[in-house]
Amino acid sequence: MHEGKEMSEEEEKQELYQKQMEELRKKQLLRSILDSNAYERLQNIKAANEDYYEKISQLLIYLYESKQVTGKITEEFLLKILNKIQENRKEGSITFRRK
Repeated sequence: MHEGKEMSEEEEKQELYQKQMEELRKKQLLRSILDSNAYERLQNIKAANEDYYEKISQLLIYLYESKQVTGKITEEFLLKILNKIQENRKEGSITFRRK
C-alpha cells in the first residue's frame, strides 16, 4: 500500500517536470520568434491575465509553426493581433429595466 503512494508522488513529480519543460520550451520559442519589445509586452500580459497570455502565446506559436509569420514578430504586429482579438470579444452589457 505504501508503494502505491510513492508511485503517485513519483508520477506527480514527473508530471510537474513535464509541465516545467513544456513551459520552458514555450518560453524559448516565444523569445526566438518575438522581438524584445513584443516579448516584454507579452510578459506584461502574462502578469495581468494568465489565461489571456496562454491564448495569445498559443496563437503566436501556431502562426509561427504554420509558417504564416516569417521573421521576428514585432510589437506593432502583436498589437494588431491583440486589437483583432479585442474586436472579436463580445463585450457584455448590463441593462437596467425600471418598473
